[in-house]
Amino acid sequence: MAKKKKAQLEEAIGPLNERYRQERAGHEQLTAAKRKLDELEIKAQDAERRYDTATAADLRYFAIPDIEKQIEELEVKVAEEEANNAESLLKNAVGPEQICETAAKLTGIPVTKLSQAENNKLINMEAELSKEVVGQSEAVKAVSNAIRLRRSGLANPNQPPSFLFLGLSGSGKTELAKKLAGFLFADEKAIIRIDCSELGDKWSASKLLGAAPGYVGYEEGGILTEPLIRRPYSVVLLDEVEKAAPEVLTVLLQILDDGRVTSSQGKLVNCSNAIFIMTSNLGATYINAAKGNKIDSATKEHVMDAVRAHFRPEFINRISSIVVFNRLSRKAISKIVHIRLNEIENRFIANGKNIHLKLDDAAMEYLCKNGWSPDLGARPLNRLIQNELLNRLAVMLLRGEIQDKEDARVVLGEKGLEILPNHEPEDVDMNDVDNWQDSDDEDDDNARFQSPGLD
Repeated sequence: MAKKKKAQLEEAIGPLNERYRQERAGHEQLTAAKRKLDELEIKAQDAERRYDTATAADLRYFAIPDIEKQIEELEVKVAEEEANNAESLLKNAVGPEQICETAAKLTGIPVTKLSQAENNKLINMEAELSKEVVGQSEAVKAVSNAIRLRRSGLANPNQPPSFLFLGLSGSGKTELAKKLAGFLFADEKAIIRIDCSELGDKWSASKLLGAAPGYVGYEEGGILTEPLIRRPYSVVLLDEVEKAAPEVLTVLLQILDDGRVTSSQGKLVNCSNAIFIMTSNLGATYINAAKGNKIDSATKEHVMDAVRAHFRPEFINRISSIVVFNRLSRKAISKIVHIRLNEIENRFIANGKNIHLKLDDAAMEYLCKNGWSPDLGARPLNRLIQNELLNRLAVMLLRGEIQDKEDARVVLGEKGLEILPNHEPEDVDMNDVDNWQDSDDEDDDNARFQSPGLD
């Protein structure tokens, strides 16, 4: 099997190797000509220093012009080849895109993002974020406005953008943070995630900044300061910020005010390039009691009363924008289902497979109905997709019932979602995974525990 796969790979990359050799030949000629020109220049300068006018004249008026003409012809030839082939493997000159890509890899700063037409990107920021974050247009608008203020230079450069996301679980607060990181920093993993439920005691501030000298963990640094030193362009996500101790909120207040903080090791950490997003369930009872999915002004004021009762005024005033998330509607859940299914197909592509999911209307309705709850929002959807779709699909792929470049057809059966096989299963010992059960798990009214006899 391995030899067969190796042969297929060699056959696939054969044309690429041939194209690379052809392109390399032209580039090597140009490189050799430029190297020859450098050597002639050195010889000419040496002859001029020795007052060898005959040799210097021969080089300056004959040899060097000839090689310069040759270089010019080769550069035109290589440029034409690159122009005719947009997917050229080799480039004669390093352009801005290559420089930006290299700088981004070395520094962790998303220069490639900044090198694009950022004005158009920022103007259309709402439309881009709303493709992934559904039913939260007000939240997306508030975030977009704050980011545009920052990028246009109208916001205080020393204060990092900060947001307080309020709403029910599963309404999209964390999802918006992830998509914002992907939009701004070209990587959804550019998130420093901190669970504030673990920062409830008065000593927790040392976890953010690092342990004091002489204490355990001093060399490791803080869970906030060390990641920001390594990757200053990040989204800092503080989950359940209402559970953090007052000492932790004091540290956050300093960061939001000055854009910097000193770690336990004495390093001054610049926080002004990060984006701070705090999530909270404060006022959730008012959102649950409200009618409709969209939060009205009265409910929003009740939620803000709960926020003002919990946080100090100076802390609230340092936050760039406070956003109350809507409850997700059934229409929004339908869009989220399509987004999740597209993500699964993208995973197939990333793994070198081309498999399309085809769900009938009943199966889609089943996911929309059972993947949503009033209390948890869209949280049950991911678990439902994994249990009823992905687990079964994984087994069918391993058994060869669905293969590459095929459709995975999903319908609604009597017990839930069913995936229709495209082929007969290969020889597998475990034929029915869904109904498999260990016999020892079954109840037996007549069985009783017997202690093993002792020798």
